[in-house]
Amino acid sequence: YLTEKYDTGYYSYYFIEEIKPHKLLDSFVQRISSKVQWLLTTIPCALEIQMIEKEFSAIEDKRLVSLHKFIERRNGKLAKKAKRRDKYICQVCGFNFLKTYGDKGLDFAEAHHIVALSTLKRKEINTPADLITVCANCHRILHHRMEGKADDYKKLQRLVKRQLLKE
Repeated sequence: YLTEKYDTGYYSYYFIEEIKPHKLLDSFVQRISSKVQWLLTTIPCALEIQMIEKEFSAIEDKRLVSLHKFIERRNGKLAKKAKRRDKYICQVCGFNFLKTYGDKGLDFAEAHHIVALSTLKRKEINTPADLITVCANCHRILHHRMEGKADDYKKLQRLVKRQLLKE
């Protein structure tokens, strides 16, 4: 298995398995699910270091199965409406997929929840107004480098504008 540590202090454990048809995936998940709790509680994080042969080497080009517990609350229709409203243009940096990539960028962008779903304590009704359209770069920054607050995208907009003014 491989271990990936996140900035939050959480770890993901990936189990390397050659997967042929998808029905093998179900069987694999069933076989390991009973062992996941044991793995997470008994394997020290120091074993992560043993997975790397040299200081700057890593295992790549392997098929991995990741077992994560998550709650799926997203509705694709909301995202689609928000992206149409914003004409598929990043609301943080102004990146226009269609203008940059031509037909390949048509109807292409990501939707970002202004208020993170993980912070909601109960089920709430979301509307397209709760989402903004962003490019992949701004989306990653919003999730991994910002504070997780509702006004993060506005702060990032200001940062982008300041950086553009410096150029």
